[in-house]
Amino acid sequence: MPATMRLGPYEGVTLDENKTYPNGRTLRFISYSAYNAMGLIGTEKNGFAILDEDEKQVLVDEVGRRDGMMGRTPKEFTGKSDQQILDELKSKSWPEMVEFINSSPRARYTLRAEPQAQEKPLGLHDIPKVFFSDLVENKAEFAKRSKEFLKNLAKVMNLPKDSFSVRYNAGGPAVSGEATLHADNFYVQIHEGRKGADILYRSCKSQNDFTGGQNRYIQAPRLAEMNIFEVANELSQVAKPAPKSTGMSL
Repeated sequence: MPATMRLGPYEGVTLDENKTYPNGRTLRFISYSAYNAMGLIGTEKNGFAILDEDEKQVLVDEVGRRDGMMGRTPKEFTGKSDQQILDELKSKSWPEMVEFINSSPRARYTLRAEPQAQEKPLGLHDIPKVFFSDLVENKAEFAKRSKEFLKNLAKVMNLPKDSFSVRYNAGGPAVSGEATLHADNFYVQIHEGRKGADILYRSCKSQNDFTGGQNRYIQAPRLAEMNIFEVANELSQVAKPAPKSTGMSL
């Protein structure tokens, strides 16, 4: 990668690599020579920046910076090349990376120490097929697994226990039924169609709001390839709390 490349405010990017951790999170590591904000280049602000690819946030920068007016190179990185520093950063486990970033004086955004998980954690890809089936045990398993998925989804999204409910509507024979997570500000429903499990989701104003905003969908087969963290990230588009009123009007 040419040293003249620019990524956001970071000038002279020479290394740019991603690492996806077992819990599904992806961090981006870039080395840069200058920080250019509003046309003002601070040539001493160099080193590595670590970005959260899922949240699109700069987590920390000036990692392993070289000696200069802005400070000295940390002892742990003294005498090491950019590639050696990059390899060392990428060798850290997720808990180690969380601790490293959150304890840095240059931390800009706090990471959560999410539990380690399998490559496709708590996904819907292996729920037994129900559509056009009269197997009662398959329907019961669908109900169990889909409700379990929604409860774990609530944990991943850090929802307080009193801010949502999970329920299941069995429907008629030879259909999967519908599992629903109804939170204070969004609504998620899982059911199975001809091609597999689908998710319907939308914003809402309360747990008593059954109309809500515009319906959105994560459809099979895409859903079958997603893990729970990817689903949570997509739902965050509508799961943002409504802004509080200031009581003022124009």
